[in-house]
Amino acid sequence: MLDLSRLAEQAAGALDNASAPLPQLLRKTASDLEFASYMSDQENHLQEGRQIFEPVLAEWAG
Repeated sequence: MLDLSRLAEQAAGALDNASAPLPQLLRKTASDLEFASYMSDQENHLQEGRQIFEPVLAEWAG
């Protein structure tokens, strides 16, 4: 999840305001992923990562 958090932060930095609200959502997602990686057991990371990243995918697809 830390790798995914880092990538989400990089993606947020690469997008400009024309992509709003995606950059802000990616920054929040990066923070949430980092927090979850330290606060949850590794066997739960996949499910938690999916739940955290779901709003980003919905915004990107929508």
